[in-house]
Amino acid sequence: MLFYTIRRFSAVLSVAVILMLAVTPPLDAEAASQGAVVHGVVTDENGHSLGNATVTVPALDMAIRVDSDGGFKLAGLPRTMIQIEVSHVGYSSAIVEINPTEAAESPLTVVLKQRVVPVGQITVTGSPTAADPMKSPQDIRVVDEQQLAACETASLGKVLESIPGVSNISTGPQAGKPVIRGLSGNRVRVLQDGVPMEHYQFSFRHQPVLNLSQAERVEVIQGAASILYGSDALGGAANVITKRLPGAQPGASYLTGQLKGQLFSNNGERAGTVEFEGASGTVGYRAGFTGRRADDFRTPDEPTYAETHAPGDPKFTGELPFTNFDQLSGYAMIGVTRSFGNAWVEFDRYDSEQNYLLGDGNPIGQNIENDNLKVRGNLLLSPKVTIKPTLSFQRNVRQAKEGVGFEDDPEWAVDLVRSVYAVRLDLVHNDVWGLDGTVGVDLNVQNQETRASGLLPNADLFDLGVYAFEEWSFAKLTTNAGLRFDYREHEAEANPAMLLPDTAGGETDDVLTQEYSVMSGSAGVGYRLSDFLTLATNLAVGFRAPDLFELHAHGIHGGVQAFQIGNPYLNPERSYSLDGSVRFRTETATARATVYYNRIDNYIFLRNQGRDTTLGSTTLPILSADQTDGTITGVELSGEIATASWLRVSATYAATTSDNKATGEELPLMPADRITAGVRFEMPGHSLAKGTFAEVKIQHAMEKKSAGTYEPFSQFDVIPFGTASTDAYTLCDLSLGTTVTVNRQPVSINLEIENLFDKAYVDFLDTYKGYALSMGRNVILRMQVPLRIL
Repeated sequence: MLFYTIRRFSAVLSVAVILMLAVTPPLDAEAASQGAVVHGVVTDENGHSLGNATVTVPALDMAIRVDSDGGFKLAGLPRTMIQIEVSHVGYSSAIVEINPTEAAESPLTVVLKQRVVPVGQITVTGSPTAADPMKSPQDIRVVDEQQLAACETASLGKVLESIPGVSNISTGPQAGKPVIRGLSGNRVRVLQDGVPMEHYQFSFRHQPVLNLSQAERVEVIQGAASILYGSDALGGAANVITKRLPGAQPGASYLTGQLKGQLFSNNGERAGTVEFEGASGTVGYRAGFTGRRADDFRTPDEPTYAETHAPGDPKFTGELPFTNFDQLSGYAMIGVTRSFGNAWVEFDRYDSEQNYLLGDGNPIGQNIENDNLKVRGNLLLSPKVTIKPTLSFQRNVRQAKEGVGFEDDPEWAVDLVRSVYAVRLDLVHNDVWGLDGTVGVDLNVQNQETRASGLLPNADLFDLGVYAFEEWSFAKLTTNAGLRFDYREHEAEANPAMLLPDTAGGETDDVLTQEYSVMSGSAGVGYRLSDFLTLATNLAVGFRAPDLFELHAHGIHGGVQAFQIGNPYLNPERSYSLDGSVRFRTETATARATVYYNRIDNYIFLRNQGRDTTLGSTTLPILSADQTDGTITGVELSGEIATASWLRVSATYAATTSDNKATGEELPLMPADRITAGVRFEMPGHSLAKGTFAEVKIQHAMEKKSAGTYEPFSQFDVIPFGTASTDAYTLCDLSLGTTVTVNRQPVSINLEIENLFDKAYVDFLDTYKGYALSMGRNVILRMQVPLRIL
C-alpha cells in the first residue's frame, strides 16, 4: 500500500516542481553565473576597524569573516534587494538592506555600536523570506549566539523558557521539551535548519535529539506554523539554526577553533566542546564534538512524606537516585560557495544514555541514538530567484527498560528504530510581480520498526506537502498569506498483541491504515507606525495528524507509570489561532505586548479511565487516547530598557488559560502564569575586558491546578505523597560574566547561580512533581576560548 501511494503521489511531486519552474522568470544565465560583488568595511562608532566580525547573508546561508582590518568582500550575490547582517562579540548586530548592483559601485561601511539592548536579528523561520522580526506579521523570537553561550544546557526547553510564552516540560536537567503558548510535544515542531527532527515524542519525558553546541541561534515561531512545516507545527516551531558554512575572502584561507567548558555544581555535570572551522577560497568546513556527563541531581533537603505523613509532601528529597546521564555528540560539514550559490553536506550524531527515577524508587534506563545526514544548497536560478533543495536521512533509536539503569547494559524491553527519508524543495523569489515569497514541496517517508516493545507496531508513514507563501510590502505596510495541502498516510502491520487484526479487507482496513488530506493557511499584516513602533496581527489555520502511538499504543508505558491504549479512529487536530502584537524597538529599549486566541478542534489527550490494571505485582492506571474541543487564550508582555550606559532593567509576564469544552476544566499541561524581573549592571569596557556584567533575576510562578483526570500524573493529587497541582513560588538567579582579551582573542567567562537561596518548590511542568521536588541551588561556570590556528 505504501509503495503504491509513493508511485501515485510521485506524479503530484513532479507536477509541483514543474509548476514552480513555470512561474520562474526567464533565467539570466550571465547574471546567475557571475552574480554581484559587494566590498565593505566594519568599524566601531569611533571609526576603528573591527576584525573578527562576521558578515552573514541569511537568505543564502552564507557567512564570511572580515579580515584583520575589518574589510570584507561578498561575491555571487543576487542582483536584487537583500539583507545582510554584521555581528561581533560585545556589539549589537547591524541589519543592512542593500541593492548589490548599486552597492558594488562604492564600498559599504557598516558601523557597529556597543551592545546596549539586543535589537533582534534577521530570521529565516516562519516567514516567506528572511525577515526582520520587527516587521514580520508572524510572532518570531530569537535566542542568539551570545545568549546561547550564556545559558547552554542539555535541555532545549530550559534554554528557550527565557522567551515570554515559552515554558519547559522538564525531567531533571537532561530532558526539557518546549511548551509554546500551552502546546507541547507533537504540537511543537522541533527543526534543525528547517528539517523536522522526527524523534519519538510519545512521552512527556522524550527530549529533542540535538546538541546546542553546534547552534548559531534558535528561532521560535509562537503560533501555528503548519503552512511551512506541516503536521506537528500546530502550536509553533523551534528551529535550531546550526552555524553556517564558513567562507573566506577570495584567495585567502584560515583555520580557527574554539574550546568550551561547563561545570554544574548541583549534579556534578561537566561538559566540554571542541570545534574547528575553516575555509580555503570557495571551500568551507566545520566540525565539532561535545561530551556531557552528569551524576544524580539534588533537591533541597526537606522532610519527606515518610517523615511527616503530610499529604502532598514529596516521597524523595536530597540527592535523587537514578537521575544521571551521559551524552556524546558530534557533527561535521563541508561545502562550496561559488557564483552559482552554495551547496554543502553535513552529518551529526547524538548519543544519550540516561536514567529516570520512578515513583517506586526504581530506575528506567534509556539509550537514545540519532544519526542525521543532510545535503543542502542555495542555487541562484536568476537575479531574483533562488532554489533551495534539501535531502536528508535520519535514523533514531530509542531503547528503555524499567527497573534497570543504563550502566547495567540491559536487554531492552523497548527497542524502537525509526528511519526517515525527507526531501524539501523551496523556490524563493524576490520582487517577482511585486511579491517576495516561497513556493515549495516536501516529501517525508518513514519506517517504524519495533524490535522489542508492546507499545508500537511496525508501520510506514508517507507525507506529502505542497505550499505557497507570499509577501507584499508597500511603504509602511507588510502583508503575507499562504496555503498548504498535506496528504498523510499511516500503514501499520498486523499485531494481535496490540489488538491489530491479521486479516485485511472489510472493517479492518480502517484499523491498519489511516489517511488524512488537510488544508492549512495563514494571513498576516504588519504596519510600521514609525521607525520604532509596529502593529502586527496574524491569523493561522493549523493541523496535526495523530501519531502512531496515539493510534495504536497498547501496553505498559513506564515513563508515565500507566497502561496506555491507542485509538485508530482519531481525527486530525485543527487549530484556528489569532494573535495581535505591538512591538517597540529603539537603540536603548525594546518592548512587546501580544494577545492570542487559539481554538483547537479534536484535541487529542490521554484520558484516565478511572480504573486500574494489575500486571504481576504492579498496579497501573489505564490511560486511553481520546479527543475533545478546547480553546487557549493568553497574553505575553516583555520589555527591556537601558536607563543608563551601565544599567539595564527587564521584565516579562506570560499568562495562559484554557477551556476543555467537554468538561469546563482546563486542558492538560498548561503552564503556570509567570512574572520575571531582572536588573543588569554593565561595567565600562577597556582594552583587556569587555561586556563585564552582573545580573539578578527574580521569577515568580503562580499556583496551578491540574486538569483533573485529563492531566498526566493526575493520580498524584489523590495518593498520599507528591502532587499534580502546585503552589506558587519565587526564585532568584544571579549571573556574572565578562569577555577578556588574550593574545587579541576574546575569552568569555560566565558564572550563574540558579535558585540562589536553595528554595524548595515544585514546578507545574516538572514530571518529577508526583514524588520529588524540583532542583535546588546550582552553580554553573561556562568558559569559551577561541583558537587561532591558521
